[in-house]
Amino acid sequence: MPLSSENRFYLTSGLLLMSFLVSYGAPREVPSYVQIITLKSQRDCRHVLDLLNSGREFSELAREYSTHSTAQSGGYWGPISDQSLIDVLAARLEGVPSGGVIHFSHPKLGQTIIRKLDPKTVQTLRVQGTLKRGNKYLEQNKVGLAITEFKKAISLNSQHAEAHMLLGYAYRLTRSYEMIGEAKAELRQALALNPALVWARFYLARIYSDLGRDRRAKEELEKALETASDKPYFLALLGDVNRKLGDPKLSVQQNRRALDLDPSLSLGHYYLALAYLELDRKEEAVEEMEIALSSKQVLPEMFLSLGSIHLDDHRFDKAISLFQHAIELDPSRSESHLKLAKAYRGKGDSARAMAELNQLKAARKSFSYSPYFQELRVETFFEIGLILQDEGRMSDAAEAYREALKLKPDNGKVYRQLAEVLFRQGEYSGSLEHARKAAELGFPLDSTLLQQILQMQK
Repeated sequence: MPLSSENRFYLTSGLLLMSFLVSYGAPREVPSYVQIITLKSQRDCRHVLDLLNSGREFSELAREYSTHSTAQSGGYWGPISDQSLIDVLAARLEGVPSGGVIHFSHPKLGQTIIRKLDPKTVQTLRVQGTLKRGNKYLEQNKVGLAITEFKKAISLNSQHAEAHMLLGYAYRLTRSYEMIGEAKAELRQALALNPALVWARFYLARIYSDLGRDRRAKEELEKALETASDKPYFLALLGDVNRKLGDPKLSVQQNRRALDLDPSLSLGHYYLALAYLELDRKEEAVEEMEIALSSKQVLPEMFLSLGSIHLDDHRFDKAISLFQHAIELDPSRSESHLKLAKAYRGKGDSARAMAELNQLKAARKSFSYSPYFQELRVETFFEIGLILQDEGRMSDAAEAYREALKLKPDNGKVYRQLAEVLFRQGEYSGSLEHARKAAELGFPLDSTLLQQILQMQK
């Protein structure tokens, strides 16, 4: 069958191209990205090559030794725009496999070590380097900088499950109520990309537990434990979730299993202590908390919990010391300042107590509308009222109690104190009204005081 004019054109063009390639060779691969280390002397070049041969990472050596402008980013260079350099690199890298390293001297670059990269490798290495920097920032408690790095990693590869997981974890560390939703979204995305990423389930369970959604936390942990039954952290958190769901005995069993796997697990000792408290085994609880606090991995809530036990038992000096330790670990934690104020008030140091409370009252945090922080603000005004009441400043105390009731109208103990204050002010009708409300909510007044109020109504 004769060829059409169009087909004859394509055939002729193809033959001409083949003839060109045979005559002049295939076009060289033009590098768009490489990894580069430039050095001042041959001696430095030999030293770095020896380190590379010993197993050191190229990017680490670039940061440590390179004089090139890309040193701080690990030596990643590209896209390269200088045509003369492109020609030099294309010629020298011809036949070198991806990941291969060459070295040479160049008038513009000096002593040069080049690592050949293909686009996929470039992306992988850049993501890995970004994640590594983010993790270092987390170790230094620089959460904002870590978040920036994890976002960069996702911009380089939106399908990188670990990057989404780490960003979700970092969002949670901000302790910002608004960031909780972002944290959950990132962790869910990580699991959608890689359902086997069990640490994403663990972090998601932590968030659900913090929000009081313990059944959802339990679901995530049990699913993770199907493939990670040897993870003591998972067992310990599951035990605490079961405690909050009303089963402290099961919590004891699960935390003991976690401690069998890792006796040094501070969270295991802490969660075991909380379960013992609910089982009225206070001495064992204190012992477990002290073990938890003797480890290197301590959390502010560990100091708060042990301090609260001492506060309830009127050991105010011990409580104050523990609450101060909690504040040293995290000065922004409102609960620590509130607990410290209670301990100061119990000791009779109303000036220091009021200083802590005024600091909390003045705070206007972006997450103050969450139920947890609303409750803290209620407690803050309640404590202020108690101090003012002890000082005989009844009008100011009544105002503080009313502020607490604006935030939480069904708080029985606030109604009880307000009833007492109003009685001292001679407002007997209002006092009786608040006394009845307190009793309805399970906080009845002292019977003697109630009789006095009733007598004044006659």
